Amino acid sequence: MENIQVLKGPQGTLFGRNSIGGAVLTVTKAPTHEFGGYFVTDVAQYSNLNIEGGINVPIVQDKIALRVSGQLSNQNGNVKTFLYSQYGINNGVITPGSLVPSNRDADEFNARSVRASLLIEPTDWLKNVTVADYSKIRGGPAFIFASFPGALYSQKPSDIYAALLPAGQDFADTYANTVIPALAQCSTKDIRCNVSTAVGAAQNSIKDRVSYTTQDPWLARTIVKGVSNTTTIRLGENHQLKNIFGYRSTDAFTNVSTSGLAVPI
Repeated sequence: MENIQVLKGPQGTLFGRNSIGGAVLTVTKAPTHEFGGYFVTDVAQYSNLNIEGGINVPIVQDKIALRVSGQLSNQNGNVKTFLYSQYGINNGVITPGSLVPSNRDADEFNARSVRASLLIEPTDWLKNVTVADYSKIRGGPAFIFASFPGALYSQKPSDIYAALLPAGQDFADTYANTVIPALAQCSTKDIRCNVSTAVGAAQNSIKDRVSYTTQDPWLARTIVKGVSNTTTIRLGENHQLKNIFGYRSTDAFTNVSTSGLAVPI
């Protein structure tokens, strides 16, 4: 990182009409006309490993230079996650999900980033810098909930039937007397099919550092990529003309059960 700038007030002239409250600029190191590089690694608890490095290569002396840098980061989760499959329906028989073998935990992540910068200075009055970057992050955070909001299925079957009756008699009967007993009020007190057991597990999850879910945290991922170009034309000693162009996209997918429980209703 070359520097970080905090600009107060509207910055629409350079950064568009949406920057009415100011702007925070992160300026990465630009290529230079000298060969060089660096390498840094960090190791910490929970198998935290961070590797970062970069290399600067002059292509045409004092005219063109390229800088490439990258970062690899990963950390094991500190919340033991028990992953369950979704419930199944076969010939009208509803069965709770089963424990799925998984070696991925919530709070575990894996990140990969790369950035390339190209400097072109064909004359002493023209400077062009193009930067392209790509990052991918896998893994999801631990969502821990102490309660189960809107838990209609924790009520008596007769109350559930009455609440769902406006949607149809057959639907209300099936849901209240077949689905709910099988998936939320089973007598075995199994966490897969008993809401009181699941709520208790969720309430103790912060203390126990244990999470129960039907959503694989390793399916969550975020991809960020972008390109920017800054062209500077010097117009004498006191003036210059600068054009700043940038494009950035973010593609994120997060799968999370808002209940934090294994009961997939």
